[in-house]
Amino acid sequence: MKTLEQIANHYATDKRESDHNYTVHYQDYFESLRFEKLNVVEIGILNHPNKASRPFEGASILLWKEYFENSTIHGIDINDHSGLTQDRVNIYIADQGNRNQLDDVFKNFEADIIIDDGSHYMHHQQISFGHLFKYLKSGGLYIIEDLHTSHPKPPFPPLGFQLSENDTRTLDMLQEYCESKKIESIFMNDSEIKYLEDNIDFCDIRMGRESEIAFIRKK
Repeated sequence: MKTLEQIANHYATDKRESDHNYTVHYQDYFESLRFEKLNVVEIGILNHPNKASRPFEGASILLWKEYFENSTIHGIDINDHSGLTQDRVNIYIADQGNRNQLDDVFKNFEADIIIDDGSHYMHHQQISFGHLFKYLKSGGLYIIEDLHTSHPKPPFPPLGFQLSENDTRTLDMLQEYCESKKIESIFMNDSEIKYLEDNIDFCDIRMGRESEIAFIRKK
């Protein structure tokens, strides 16, 4: 049986050890869930222009389908990737910053795992987190990748993932939550903030090769 890292290497997803090195952290959380019947959601579907190094459209979707062999994988992206639809894979077109469109996606199921590997913009990360946490089952995991965009280094411009310099930075928000158990975000409404504060069990921020990744469990 292939390991998570072996599958990630096969599909050349940037979650693998030689890229972001998230698989070691995913392994810790996912190994005990591997053969469960789950609803696994990933926001963000990549169709990389360099087919020599990234030949698979939706590499992460294919990774999760093979790893979670009894689960249904739900992919969300603002662009049309409906060609990936197959047995145990559902693809939705939605803007992760649009609450109504997100509601349409989640109207027929509850999620066991939600992974945000979408735009990495501050407002998108926080709107999705604040709005979608209620769609997680008790004990479910919400994961936010690529938190380095909260404090981007060159070649990214300083405000490359912000609408303005006043944006709440997602990494700061989560780190402050770990210390205070309080959520502060200019992109969430009061009811979303209260729901998060009442329903987060724990937040575990880990370091990949060059970027942080957060694992947030629901009570």
